[in-house]
Amino acid sequence: MAIDDLSILRKELPEIFDEKPIPEDWQKDWIIVKVNNPEELISVDLVDDFVARDENYKSVLSNNYYGGDYIWVPIIKDKFPGAPMILKIGEYLPPPDALAFYLPFHSYYPDWWGIYLTFEGVRFLAWHIREYSQNRIGERDSLLVSQVFLYCHEYFHHLVECFATRMEIFHRTPMYKKKFLEIYLDFLNNPEKCENKNVPSEEALADAYALVKIHRIFNKKKHSKLIMEALVDYLSQCPPCYAQALHFFPENIFKLGRCYFAEYHHKKIFSSFKDHKIWLLFPHAFSGIARVSSRVNYIINVNSPLSKRLKLNLRYLTHFELRKKLRKLADCDFVRPGKGSHEIWKSPSGKKFPVPIHPRDLSVDVLRRIIKQAGLNMSVKEFIQAKV
Repeated sequence: MAIDDLSILRKELPEIFDEKPIPEDWQKDWIIVKVNNPEELISVDLVDDFVARDENYKSVLSNNYYGGDYIWVPIIKDKFPGAPMILKIGEYLPPPDALAFYLPFHSYYPDWWGIYLTFEGVRFLAWHIREYSQNRIGERDSLLVSQVFLYCHEYFHHLVECFATRMEIFHRTPMYKKKFLEIYLDFLNNPEKCENKNVPSEEALADAYALVKIHRIFNKKKHSKLIMEALVDYLSQCPPCYAQALHFFPENIFKLGRCYFAEYHHKKIFSSFKDHKIWLLFPHAFSGIARVSSRVNYIINVNSPLSKRLKLNLRYLTHFELRKKLRKLADCDFVRPGKGSHEIWKSPSGKKFPVPIHPRDLSVDVLRRIIKQAGLNMSVKEFIQAKV
């Protein structure tokens, strides 16, 4: 299954989709920066900001995540696998879904679905890794481990969605937005169920999957054992359904846990139960969509110090800001929605032109074309930095 196949799925099985709007403040309050390779830190600029010298990360956690100048994740009222979580500081550390999140294509197709990593979330987990290792694991290595771990956790939510989609194609009936969500919420709302070592929750397997991937990628790196110990220590302090992951690692145990997860869902939906190892005969049941790496982003609050650096370096212009500038600077008017992820706008001369509405920052070339079609005699730098 490829990303382009989702349009066929949407056309042939519209009933399996449950379209949800993004929160109104997204395009105004959040900057989205594309990640080309989740296994690499995305730029020197971001690394420089990630590496906060002599900063107290516990203070950052309490001041900025809960009631400070800005928060790390957008607030989405709906609960679903991978949804962004905001938890009060208490007996647990923030779990992966409070540091990153996943928006499923069943609800956020075509523009907004994908994996979102938060700048502060990656930084916080990297801080925990460094603290546990007593700074034996370097700053950049800690950041890379943190980024890969959080990406892999959210990627597993994507794999479960793809598993559900295969079942929907076989049976031509909604499963992900109904039964899969029902089972997920049952674990989430009854965390005592996660004390069962034999029935894995989706969050437990997402964490276990991330541990498996980290072990594979960093196995031959310096301090590989210490990296694993630091992540295990982190998960042991997360809420129960996340900490349950420690019962489903290493890889051979994870694979059996995933089989039980598949058969548990099959039983709940179809009331028939076989030996869970039957799923070993379907090794690609949890395969993801090809090129899903193109749907990985960093999401950054506009009040974050990093957003100011991005703006100074012409790294972004949100769709919300673009619309505002087209109206105020060029006296352009919105005409109608266009085909795909576009809108049609009209310049004062009457010329119509398309404007992309995808969530990520627009390229300089695209902005240059829009500025010209809008009838403005401005450079991209002047346009981005113009106050309206």
